[in-house]
Amino acid sequence: ARVRTESRWMGLNWPWLKRWWGTHHLHACSVIANRVLFCRERGPKIASLSLLVHVLTVVIAWCVVRSIAAPVLFGQLVQLVPPVMLITMVPISIAGWGVREATMGLAFGYAGLMSNEGVNVSLLFGAVYFVVGAFGGLVWILSAEKAAQGVEPKQGP
Repeated sequence: ARVRTESRWMGLNWPWLKRWWGTHHLHACSVIANRVLFCRERGPKIASLSLLVHVLTVVIAWCVVRSIAAPVLFGQLVQLVPPVMLITMVPISIAGWGVREATMGLAFGYAGLMSNEGVNVSLLFGAVYFVVGAFGGLVWILSAEKAAQGVEPKQGP
């Protein structure tokens, strides 16, 4: 019976990754992520949910496109939206505002579509995410679990 060590699990057998202050936390996180992603039980579920998030993002963009009657096909959105969302993850703006609009306009232009439609889709897409996030935040704030966290038991006299 072969036993896998954490370093072999990662594929990186470099001891300095665990010792150096700049990488030891990253190494620990990568070992945990590797265990979760390549676990036979949880890995396929996590991969499926990860893909589902991207598919739902494209579906939301499709709904926005349909709401403004822009001449964009679903297949075009499948190709354009995921790279745009990846670019908006660059931490140079608040929630991707501005970066998403510029990138979506540029992507639509390169795809042969009207770039102003890309900006419109991006603005509405951001508004949808804001509304859904605000609603989710209210649900979280008003949830019973959150209310129970704020209550401290009274101590007797």
